[in-house]
Amino acid sequence: MYYITQSLQINDNLFDLSAVTLGWVDHRSSRNDFGFLTGDYIAVSAGDVITFGGAVTTQGWHLVTYDRHRQPLETVTINNGITVFGQLNQELSIMQYVVPYGVASIRPVVDSRFSHCFVLTRNKEFTAEQYRSWMTDAQGGFSFNGQQVNRDGVTLLLNLEGAGSVMIEGESIPFEAGTVLCIPPHTLFYKVSNTGFRDIRLACHKFGTNGTQVTLLKDDPSQSIEALMRLMLRMFWDPLAGDERILQQLFTTVEQIVQYRLEEQQPRRSQVKRMLAAMQTDFTDPDFTLERVFCNEGYCPNHLRRLFKEETDCTPLEYLIRLRLHHAKRLMAQNKELHASVAQIALMSGFRDPCYFSRIFKKKEGISPAQYMKSKI
Repeated sequence: MYYITQSLQINDNLFDLSAVTLGWVDHRSSRNDFGFLTGDYIAVSAGDVITFGGAVTTQGWHLVTYDRHRQPLETVTINNGITVFGQLNQELSIMQYVVPYGVASIRPVVDSRFSHCFVLTRNKEFTAEQYRSWMTDAQGGFSFNGQQVNRDGVTLLLNLEGAGSVMIEGESIPFEAGTVLCIPPHTLFYKVSNTGFRDIRLACHKFGTNGTQVTLLKDDPSQSIEALMRLMLRMFWDPLAGDERILQQLFTTVEQIVQYRLEEQQPRRSQVKRMLAAMQTDFTDPDFTLERVFCNEGYCPNHLRRLFKEETDCTPLEYLIRLRLHHAKRLMAQNKELHASVAQIALMSGFRDPCYFSRIFKKKEGISPAQYMKSKI
């Protein structure tokens, strides 16, 4: 699963990211949750029309209302006051809430994956088409400098324009046009810029770079990552631009390019570079063997295994299995269109023996390939 958005700031947006709080605002319970952010109190009057969307929680909790003493009144959901005003895509909508008598302020509950593009206006309607154009327009505005949290997966942050610093867990990392940051899960971050900036953010649960360290790279001179992410952005927010299969292929391509660029940046011995390149090129071939790689290098296999382990922190066999399992999971996630059996997916991923594939898969993932595939339907 992945989400791609463009940082956004428009006039009349009442949601201030610099004033967000981590967690819920429900008066019946209180808990910290990396998944949700809540804004500051927004003053309202009876009859005001609140239009909002693009980042509402998928749990059904959208607003909490308060009286003039800021005592909570109720949680407002689609079933008790909110109406869907326009569809953005399969899971996101523009919504409206007409403030009743007795409500003096509101606070929204926001899914942190979309916090940087949440829009809330009072008595100034906007449509799903307008919001979609804001999120895909190449001339989109600057982002808020507020704190954000990526919850379950990696955030890939591509800066398009402007310069400044990304503050990540107290560390300052400079950015400029073409800078790509990979930010690991459960990480607080925000951007600071005197001149403003514009970026594209790809948030995903699974990514080849998934780890514990923040990593930084530059897009290539041809701006390959930017071109692909712009296309993903357009297709994600405009269902008529393409289907999910094309989006998944674009995501896979971005993932592979970023992974390659990150590995390219690492100081590697020439033998390890060639071994990595050979495995990344031919890992789906069931006849591909590490012995072939060792033979081509002309060194003792044990020496090559030791070099590889020193450079990558894993053995050649572990790396090969990781590549094949990662590819198999991508195929299983797309099996609604492929209609392939477990044995066929194993073969397409470089495993000639489906029983060995199932055993390795369950050992690494904790469930069988069949269970994993069923969970993706």
